Amino acid sequence: MYKADICRAADLTLHGGYYFDVDILVVQPYVAPADAKFVTVKGSGFPTFGFFQAFFAAEKDSAIARHSLKVMLEALSGERSQGEWLGPTALMEAWMEVENVTNASSVNFDVNNVHLLTEVHLANPTDVSKYQTVSDSLASINGFSLIQRIPRGYGDDCQYQTGACDYAVLDEADGRIYFYSRVLGTTCSMTLNNMGRPVVPTNSSSAP
Repeated sequence: MYKADICRAADLTLHGGYYFDVDILVVQPYVAPADAKFVTVKGSGFPTFGFFQAFFAAEKDSAIARHSLKVMLEALSGERSQGEWLGPTALMEAWMEVENVTNASSVNFDVNNVHLLTEVHLANPTDVSKYQTVSDSLASINGFSLIQRIPRGYGDDCQYQTGACDYAVLDEADGRIYFYSRVLGTTCSMTLNNMGRPVVPTNSSSAP
């Protein structure tokens, strides 16, 4: 887990570019704003659990990405708290320290060449109501299509048990959904009620 946190930050510091976790589902291609030097996602409940770094983009030698490596080293050596998750917390703290942010929850989604996408829980009306485009889509006759569906063949008794299949990542600039936080079948495990046993996901990783 820690190796993945460190490697993504190190690679983007050295080379710049885009990073995607293998277990997020792309809804439509996302291209960062032309002036953006750093892009990631405000995770659900932000800032409690830090950034949702399953998607992370940065320019080469990004000050934020580079500083996050220092923050992680200090956390692993006991010089500062690791937070709930090492990488997500370190990336958020690095952003706050580099950009002199004192109140993470009040920062605009696009400021100082930093563009922050937003994770939203599609099954939570309160969460969805904050974003009019998503709210309108879910309220429409085709709104159900925004929620990931269980693959055919499992029957009506198959339902979600855990995971983040009904969490999506949107851009507040246009209100469009670009990713699902997790692909069904990874951390999104399922249960077959009629058989009374869980279906074990092929990828059990649950880190952001």
